[in-house]
Amino acid sequence: MRFKSSESGPYQIFAVSGVNTISFGIRASETVRSGLLGFAVERIDPAENERYFMSGFKVFRSVIPVPTPETFVSTGNHPIQSFVWDDFTAKLDREYEYLFYPIKGTPKNLDRSTPPIPIRIRTEPLFSNERHDIFFNRGAASSQGSANFSEASTNDNDENMLLIRGNQRVADIYFTEFNRLFNHYYFRAVRETLSRTGKTGGLEASVFLDETDEWLKKYQPGKLRTKRLQLFTQMSGTQDG
Repeated sequence: MRFKSSESGPYQIFAVSGVNTISFGIRASETVRSGLLGFAVERIDPAENERYFMSGFKVFRSVIPVPTPETFVSTGNHPIQSFVWDDFTAKLDREYEYLFYPIKGTPKNLDRSTPPIPIRIRTEPLFSNERHDIFFNRGAASSQGSANFSEASTNDNDENMLLIRGNQRVADIYFTEFNRLFNHYYFRAVRETLSRTGKTGGLEASVFLDETDEWLKKYQPGKLRTKRLQLFTQMSGTQDG
């Protein structure tokens, strides 16, 4: 399912929910990007009567100079420095509310004064009444080609891509599951490297947050990350959340 928050001034949140994963896109106008250190994310789960800030593993070096493979932190203190983020810990067919807090200031003196942007979502049930459903066997090894539409990909290599049409539910679940798998193995690779070497050398971009708003340069017009964000902001079929 696809959701969008009400436009909260210069910010708006977009979400695509699968069964266990929710992928988010965050729109922030240029007028509020200066000094932006990222976003703290709080999740409210009425069914479990729980409310807490989501965790992450990227940290400010000035606060935690030597992270370990066991280092996990609250996004309330070490915010998400991305306009695209995923929650892989959701439960099926459940309502959640997320609060995205824009964070400014400095790593040791965070400014959390900007009101959060709320969005309500619901995850997909495992089964539906539609003609098609989609399931993943997470215990089976499989591979999938990834055509990237380069010159070699288009004209020389044996590439493939999957195009899903006519069923938004299947497309959304597949989209969120792909994000889950990609980020899961990325996290595992970083953690295993830290465990093996005990050093952060070569992993700076994967372990440490920017101490300023330099991370925003990744979202300049025409950049790959900006195009990825546009998948959310230009997606059709969204409902108010």
